[in-house]
Amino acid sequence: YNPDSAQRACIQCPTIQDIEGVTESLGATSSSDCKEKCAAGNYYDKVTDLCRPCGHGRYQAEEGKFTCDLCGVGLTTRTKKAISQAECRADCEDGHQLSINAECEVCPIGTYRTQGRDRGCQECPLNRTTSKSGSKTEEDCNLPICMPGQYLNDNECRKCPVGQYQPESQQTQCIDCPPNSSTVEGDPNSNIGATSSSQCSNRCMVKEGEAELCDKNANCLFKPPNSFSCTCKFGYQGNGTGPSSCFDKCDGYCRNDGTCLKNKEGEPYCQCAGSFTGVNCHEKSEFAYIAGGIAGAVLFVIVLVLLIWMICVRSGRTRRVNEKFAQPGGEMNGSQVNFYYGAPAPYAESNCTLTARLYICSLLRRRRRWLGNAKLLRHLWQEQ
Repeated sequence: YNPDSAQRACIQCPTIQDIEGVTESLGATSSSDCKEKCAAGNYYDKVTDLCRPCGHGRYQAEEGKFTCDLCGVGLTTRTKKAISQAECRADCEDGHQLSINAECEVCPIGTYRTQGRDRGCQECPLNRTTSKSGSKTEEDCNLPICMPGQYLNDNECRKCPVGQYQPESQQTQCIDCPPNSSTVEGDPNSNIGATSSSQCSNRCMVKEGEAELCDKNANCLFKPPNSFSCTCKFGYQGNGTGPSSCFDKCDGYCRNDGTCLKNKEGEPYCQCAGSFTGVNCHEKSEFAYIAGGIAGAVLFVIVLVLLIWMICVRSGRTRRVNEKFAQPGGEMNGSQVNFYYGAPAPYAESNCTLTARLYICSLLRRRRRWLGNAKLLRHLWQEQ
């Protein structure tokens, strides 16, 4: 530039953005005419005093220019910074734009494009979006933009319900929480629900240090959307909610030292001790008295037979001793006959029989007394 007349040389423009400045045209007369030298594919915007891309359908092969050249009719560029006319390609139909690979691509949701008017897909107005990709006009931007935690339903942004979340915007549905988990009910006055899967929880999985919801002998069952129930474990009974709410079914079930066991269904049953019987071992078995009486009778007969045998053996020994001493006397007289030879002595048999009868009578009296006492004891026990 040259602000004065009759000068032999022009003044070099100052450096702008570490690059020598440039003027728009020849014959500049002021340093204010010096502007930033923009790279090829860009132009200097005098309104904003900034270098801006040429945009789709335009190109600029040289640097330091203030305008861009237009592609031919029906042609556009794949980028906004085309540097050659060779980059101009056939234009795409409505709702599509030329991609960086020189292929037509669909305008994404939230954008639109009209062929011949828009070089590329245009963003919808603020807080508005389209219902689908490939929109053609601004009128297609007829939906509100739903925030994370919301979903679009009947052209209205709704709050994600309990048990669902949505981390992204412009979505038409929310995502279900993982199995056996749910979100909690938030502020009823807010129109935004859960925005992350980390907000999904299980009521049964309490945090460390918190009180358990169910008894230690109960299982906690998660119930969507965000509730729970407690069920006592196998062999226990009760409601299970809170501590000490489940009790062992065997507690106090069996009496009289009976052993409590459980079947496959977890129901208790008793193994009774001794002569006790009944569901809870609370009854005395009559079989014990019958078996005792039979055993006593058998024992009595055995003892009686042994006593008779012992008496007879003892009597036989006495008889043989008497015969031994009687033989010499017979031989001395010569005419005497051995009375004991060949047959037992009458009085020996009588003594054996008499002694046995006395013992038997004594044992019978004792047995009658024992049976009488047993009946009396049984009667007293039944009255108790």
